[in-house]
Amino acid sequence: MRFLILFILLALVLCEGTEPLPGTTSEPAIAVDNDRLLANTVLLAAHGDRTPDQDELDKFPSKEHYNDEIYFPYGKKALTNKGKQRAYLVGQYLRHRYNNTILSPMYLPDETYIQTTNYARTQMTVLTALAALFEPTPAQKWNPNLNWQPVPYDTPAYEDDDFLYYYQCQRYLRLREKVYVSPEFEEQMKPYEGLYKYLNKMFPASNITTSEDVFYLDNLVQALENVGVPPPQWIEC
Repeated sequence: MRFLILFILLALVLCEGTEPLPGTTSEPAIAVDNDRLLANTVLLAAHGDRTPDQDELDKFPSKEHYNDEIYFPYGKKALTNKGKQRAYLVGQYLRHRYNNTILSPMYLPDETYIQTTNYARTQMTVLTALAALFEPTPAQKWNPNLNWQPVPYDTPAYEDDDFLYYYQCQRYLRLREKVYVSPEFEEQMKPYEGLYKYLNKMFPASNITTSEDVFYLDNLVQALENVGVPPPQWIEC
């Protein structure tokens, strides 16, 4: 959740000496100081509140959490209504913060590039944020009863997506495993051995041995709370 970077908006503005695009401000770029102009801006944002992934449920098996009715109507691995609301607020904030500066009043394909990972919840997050960020201007209005316009985004193939390095970058995976077995890391983890034993006692079908395992458990607890499943009392204590 907090760990994943799941969509990117690259808002390009004009460089010094070029003509402004239709609908933009007369200034070609934003002055940073006397010698520099802002030429582009990159925004990274995570998806909104979601339901659990199946692999999270399998990693920490619990009979009651396998009831699909818990996740209705979203399904697993999906964006909840609260997540959609948060994404829409992000789009509204960006429009308010950057309107007529690095963002034109209307969507212009040569000005903005959007990329997301190939997950339904991240794509839905992008679509919802863009609905607020790029409401159609009168010239872009295509349906008088709908204040929305389609805005395209890119989704790289899994093996080409640099945002998913923690899954598919072999060098990263090798270095991570090297860190896990290093004496320095093992020394730093010693104070938490009691926590790992306790968590394994509460989840006997799991094998919690690293801080990453605890991270995924925390993800699962948060995702279950998103659909109204309170955490066990022993977690709240």
